[in-house]
Amino acid sequence: MAGCGATGDDRGMAGPKVIGIVGGTGRMGQLFAGILERRGHRVLIASRSTALTPEAMVPQCDVVVITVPIAVTEQVIRQVGPLVRKDALLMDLTSLKEFPLNAMLQRCTGSVVGTHPVFGPSVQSFQGQTFVVCPGRGDAWHKWVLDFLCSEGAVIKETDAATHDRHMAIIQGMQHFSTIGLGMALRRLGMKPEALLEYSSPIYRIRLDMVGRILGQDPELYADIELQNRHNAESIGAYVAALRELQNVLATPDRDGFLRFFQEAAAHAGDFCSQAMDETDRLIRTVADSVAKAPAALPTVGLGLLDEHTIITLGPEGTFSHQAALAADAAARVLFVSHVAEVFSALEVNTLETGGTEGALDAREEQTRAQSPADISPCSFIRGVVPVENTLSGSEGLVLDLLGTGHVDILEEITIPINHMLAVKSGMRPAEIERVFAHPSAYMQCRQFLQRTYPSAKIIYCSSNAETARQCGPRSAAVTTALAAAQHGLSILHRNIQDVKGNVTRFLVIAPKGAKASGLLSDTAQTGELRKGSLDGAAQHARYKTSALLVPTSDRPGLLYDLLGAFRDVNLTRLESRPNRARLGTYVFYVDCEGIVAGALAEALRTAEQHCQVTVLGTYPCRQIGAEGLRL
Repeated sequence: MAGCGATGDDRGMAGPKVIGIVGGTGRMGQLFAGILERRGHRVLIASRSTALTPEAMVPQCDVVVITVPIAVTEQVIRQVGPLVRKDALLMDLTSLKEFPLNAMLQRCTGSVVGTHPVFGPSVQSFQGQTFVVCPGRGDAWHKWVLDFLCSEGAVIKETDAATHDRHMAIIQGMQHFSTIGLGMALRRLGMKPEALLEYSSPIYRIRLDMVGRILGQDPELYADIELQNRHNAESIGAYVAALRELQNVLATPDRDGFLRFFQEAAAHAGDFCSQAMDETDRLIRTVADSVAKAPAALPTVGLGLLDEHTIITLGPEGTFSHQAALAADAAARVLFVSHVAEVFSALEVNTLETGGTEGALDAREEQTRAQSPADISPCSFIRGVVPVENTLSGSEGLVLDLLGTGHVDILEEITIPINHMLAVKSGMRPAEIERVFAHPSAYMQCRQFLQRTYPSAKIIYCSSNAETARQCGPRSAAVTTALAAAQHGLSILHRNIQDVKGNVTRFLVIAPKGAKASGLLSDTAQTGELRKGSLDGAAQHARYKTSALLVPTSDRPGLLYDLLGAFRDVNLTRLESRPNRARLGTYVFYVDCEGIVAGALAEALRTAEQHCQVTVLGTYPCRQIGAEGLRL
């Protein structure tokens, strides 16, 4: 594996580049364009559907990236290669390397690098994703490519083009051949994959899922992978010969022959067998947990991905958390994680430098009174969106505990309706529904409707309200969100099927400590009101809250009575206790109050300081989003 800092002359390589993507309107091209732009590069895109032609774009570029279907890659290279400047780089993103690299070396006089991103365009980033890099011509540009990929957290494998293609003949050619063949065998046996899931252990479920994953994608892509790699004939030939030998053993039947066949294959695999056993055990546990209601694992957020345009929230796409993130900032880039703690972790490592806690309340009050909206941009920080309270299920205790670590500021509260939909594949009739996919919490919220309307349907639990939509297939329905239904091409059969109407969830928009959330004011009229320390007029219309953590400094009778007395002149909208992890049997208190840290509230917090250590978690505006305001 390659590391950052490869050798080579990199003089003149620093700074932003003009990067042209030929075929950049596709999903992979768009993924690369977004990441390059966030790195400060200027990205141009030319394809058959753009006004800018490759012939006009290429001479302007420091780097030209080819990302087109395999079948036309060589043709495009022949077209644009001669137009690449001698001081520029030509690179491709093709899953085969020999023929495109040879074509680039022949047709281009500049530097050449071949790359293969060993993943699809559905990923959110390069973090942890494997890139194969094949050297062509030009050490300085080769190093530039390696450094860029390393900075994005990619795992890099450097090799020559022929070795790459021989390995891909097995990793892609042979395995796709096997998977597509299995799908056709199921067809000839008249067996639907979903019918087998109920009989499958987690490891065999993964195998069936791979059949669906491959067959659910573009057949043109797989035709090119199978037909264009010259090494596929050898690898697939070996695979077919092995299957025929094994088939003859089973037809005899020859038990000793089967044992010899199995043992010879196992001896060749050697120590890899024990390694594979450990890895698949972990994978099985992950799948089993997912099926048994636990959140499925999602890609971990890498530090190199985070910038001021990023919102991190619970995934996958299409969940209520995703809807809340879009409500917070529809233009932001949303990254998804599998656990709420990962949201806080990503923000914690980006905590801004701040001073000590002495005089913190006075500083907070002065900041709230005097800061102008022009002093701070609401989009100048990495942000997270986390659920903190639901009408039916109550508070999210872990979120409160993580807020109490003091590494984040609360920027805003967003309340959204929790409206569940029952969605199906287009054309599905209610009478055909045999299975309903549901998240356990969503099922409990819709249980009466489902039992009344579809009493004989089998309930299959999934890890999220978005996963239900992904799983939904023939003779099935999904309890899901409108956003997830739209993303997976489902039709909504029943709207708002929750048994209790008016269910809402409060989400908090949070940012690294030091983000000065109280400066996020929407207009000068509000600022004027806040400077007077009141919530009259426009500021009252906006509705502000202040949240604080109170950690008692002593344990005595009457402590809670005295503490509540401190807030006699403010509207204390919430008081909740959580265990103090420092000592068993002791507790800390979270309070929400209407208003800002000024006037009566500032005085209440100062009084509370006589009994507790007080940490203001944020003074922030509150928004309630109606169903019509959600992005679907």
